[in-house]
Amino acid sequence: MKSIYSLLIIGLMSIPLTLIAQDTECHKEQGCGVEFNQLLFLEKPVPCQSVTANHLYTNTEHGNQHKLILTGSYEFFPQFGLEVALPYLIESHDDESESRFGDLHLALKAAHFAMEKFAFGYGLGFGIPLEEGGHHGNSVHLEPYFSFGFSSEGIQTGALISFEIPTGSDHVENAVSYAGFALFQVSPYVHLIGELKGVSVLNGNEKGEATFDISGGCRIYPLGNEKINFGVGLKLPVDNEAYDFATLISFMYHY
Repeated sequence: MKSIYSLLIIGLMSIPLTLIAQDTECHKEQGCGVEFNQLLFLEKPVPCQSVTANHLYTNTEHGNQHKLILTGSYEFFPQFGLEVALPYLIESHDDESESRFGDLHLALKAAHFAMEKFAFGYGLGFGIPLEEGGHHGNSVHLEPYFSFGFSSEGIQTGALISFEIPTGSDHVENAVSYAGFALFQVSPYVHLIGELKGVSVLNGNEKGEATFDISGGCRIYPLGNEKINFGVGLKLPVDNEAYDFATLISFMYHY
């Protein structure tokens, strides 16, 4: 299993060399780029240039969590980019409150475009704990991912699959996430979005355990273009006892 993960990671790390060999002057008007709009709870499947501020509220049986996430994305060229996300968490459980930084998320994102309609994305993310008690204790976790997207006039759909691979401990649990989305451009000012996501644990004490969630909402583009948008969303568990519901309020500036 470790050898498979090693080959996977080595292949993903070769992304920049593969893409530099392409025509870096290719743009959408030349038939190369496919524009994908921002989603809600899921990540955008292709690189972009934007700054996003999200407020994610999660309600559970024993309390709630507010997560503030500031994300910056930058395209070195249309097929390759970098994304950095910094979350700050405020948790309240049983009349006790705690605030801390979550894991810093750093991701290299790449995409191939075809026929002005299709996009194939892939990349490698790193979850880096900033404080004690991170997502996987004090260890860095790797997140290779692959995605596929289709964009046509008025509709965008896609699917994503990613792996979560903790490092630095023998007692870790690897997981696979799979997701899908559909986006409908009702008008230049309103986009309706539906998402679904499942997670399955691949090994360890929780091997075979799985969760499934659905979410929906909209993004409002007050200027009728991609520059500025606001998003609201609601996520509900279908097979997930970790929370009751989650809401999202988002602001994005595309530069």
